[in-house]
Amino acid sequence: MLTAITSVMMLHEQSLRNANCDTEKICTLAGVNANSSLGQLGGWNATSWIVTVAGLSAGGYLLWSHREDNGARVGVAVDPVGTGMGLGLRSTF
Repeated sequence: MLTAITSVMMLHEQSLRNANCDTEKICTLAGVNANSSLGQLGGWNATSWIVTVAGLSAGGYLLWSHREDNGARVGVAVDPVGTGMGLGLRSTF
């Protein structure tokens, strides 16, 4: 979720920077602020992508490498919770 939020925020700041800076890299105050925000968001965005890929890779490996010959089962479910949807992990041993 953080990955999507920071990516959208970076796209917005980039459009602000492009609108407030000319080809000679002379910027208005809004352009300078947008450029500063891009620098700060870049680290958060890169970190969130790394964590997302690592989590999906580890989760995928654990789900697909799990043997079902002993009666144990692992599953991922999307269920309604409260006012939205929730992602859950179910297992039996």
